[in-house]
Amino acid sequence: MTVRRILRWLGVLIVLGIVSVPVAVVILGWRHPDRLTLPAPTGPYAVGRMVVDWRDDGRIDTFAPTRGTKRELPVWIWYPATRDPNTPRADYMPPRLREAMQPNPPRIVLFVMSRLTIDRGRVTSHALDAPALVAGAGRLPVVLLKPALGAAVVQNSALAEDLASHGYVVVGSDSPYTTPGVAYQDGRIALRTTAGHPPETAPGRVSELAPGQANDLYLPVVDAWVKDNRFILDRLHALGDADPSGRFTGRLDLDAVGAVGHSIGGAAALQFCQEDARCKAGVDLDGAPLGEVVRTGIAKPFLFLLADRPMFDMPEPDLPDEERALLAAIDHIRRNVPTRPSLLLLRGAAHFNLFDQAMLSEPTVWRLVGALGAIDQGRALEVTRRYVRAFFDVHLKRMPDRLLDGPGAEFPEIRFK
Repeated sequence: MTVRRILRWLGVLIVLGIVSVPVAVVILGWRHPDRLTLPAPTGPYAVGRMVVDWRDDGRIDTFAPTRGTKRELPVWIWYPATRDPNTPRADYMPPRLREAMQPNPPRIVLFVMSRLTIDRGRVTSHALDAPALVAGAGRLPVVLLKPALGAAVVQNSALAEDLASHGYVVVGSDSPYTTPGVAYQDGRIALRTTAGHPPETAPGRVSELAPGQANDLYLPVVDAWVKDNRFILDRLHALGDADPSGRFTGRLDLDAVGAVGHSIGGAAALQFCQEDARCKAGVDLDGAPLGEVVRTGIAKPFLFLLADRPMFDMPEPDLPDEERALLAAIDHIRRNVPTRPSLLLLRGAAHFNLFDQAMLSEPTVWRLVGALGAIDQGRALEVTRRYVRAFFDVHLKRMPDRLLDGPGAEFPEIRFK
């Protein structure tokens, strides 16, 4: 075969590739539904949701593009609510936040994403828009929630709504200048900055406090998110004492506080619970540990719920250095955890399977790129919600749950480690 013929065939293959990719995207998008209702909460209560902006006047936001900017957080509160057929449902992701999360994307990105994910404006959640708190349920335990790096906290609505339906007040916060964009209630938008979202894989200073990571650039982000949780908890104490609306006055059990997060939000939950004595229990959803907790460990109830990766079964000498460092850090942290289980693995799951985006994503492509695992998307969220609730029921409500005793037939996807 001559060089000319080889080049001609290469050209044909390139053209076919260029043509086939958009065709495949269109076909997959045609098969993927254009609307979604999130899994229904499983508890006895209706769920309310409200959004407020809280500014920390005692803290300068070092990620902001303007010097001297105070740290200001959009805070989302899910809670057990009074059932009222006249109260409308809250938007899953309000229009202004959808705009903030996709600031001026290239047309090709819009084309691909519009076909491989469900538009967030076409997602229906179950929370009602700011109804009254349920009466007669006593003081309610509080769970602080932080999302993954590129997500808004409402993208953990399936988990937050389920906890609220079982009598928890779930308080989540968005992270200005780190997520693609946040939207405040007065219409302002704060977009991501390099300081708040440094390059994850860039070569840089390696730290024992960032095991398995290419650099330590996200240590300041975790520190800021821990401070977010501490500030929010301070505000909740004031709200429990005297809520101007009367909704939460005397209704928050701030002796029963937990924290949960996905990805880097899980790392923040871990570090927050290590630092703040008010946190009684925490859950990390597939987040690598970051911060001083890697050195000190944590001596209170804590659960890692992670995607089940090959590294958990490989001999240590066969592991790459970064995976060996990560596993060693998790093992060290778990040594001081006084309760078991402290590590659960979700078979068939990948990183995206532990938050709402799993159900919005067209599975074929997202599995090919490793964002989703083989497990059914809805099933992964069902298992995640059930184990997170069981853990907080045991450690915040003092309600026993045999689910945590060991492997069972109901959820064979869970491995106890």
